[in-house]
Amino acid sequence: MTSVRLTSKVGALLLLILSVPTARVIGQAIDALEIETLSGGHLALGSVLGTAETLIVVGFTNDSKNHIKPWMDHLRTEITSDARFRTVQVADLQGVPGLFRGFAINGIKDSFAKKDQDWFFVVFKDDNRWKEIVGYKNQDDAYLVLIGNRNQILWKYNGDFNPSALNELKIGVDKIKRTKQ
Repeated sequence: MTSVRLTSKVGALLLLILSVPTARVIGQAIDALEIETLSGGHLALGSVLGTAETLIVVGFTNDSKNHIKPWMDHLRTEITSDARFRTVQVADLQGVPGLFRGFAINGIKDSFAKKDQDWFFVVFKDDNRWKEIVGYKNQDDAYLVLIGNRNQILWKYNGDFNPSALNELKIGVDKIKRTKQ
């Protein structure tokens, strides 16, 4: 790839991300999508994001947890140690029949320590909007979306854990952190 000098740090980040074919930069703002806490509280996604960069990890099926877990294991140890950056998980449960949603939520709660439950959310509507945001392809994939401090989508990835994608994300997150110092 030809080297291009960009004057903006954001431009350098965008160039880095655009150079990797599996990731896409989308210059769109996040809508005020409704999410729900594991305890049943309702929030707008924007209120959770606030002004910090946030990586949202989304799953659409129970089997997606098998693709999400390796990502989360690496993200916890390699990226999320800085308070200026956070990672949240979202389970899209719109397709789960109402009768079984309580069982699904209890299963999720049982899978996480109490301290980690604050950053796990569920959604019961706007399924198509979530799919549009993450670039939905395969129902069981892990979907990762990096959201900037103005609620814009900076980066997307879907699929199994991939060391190259993790490295790309780490480089992008490090650049974001350096611009805030």
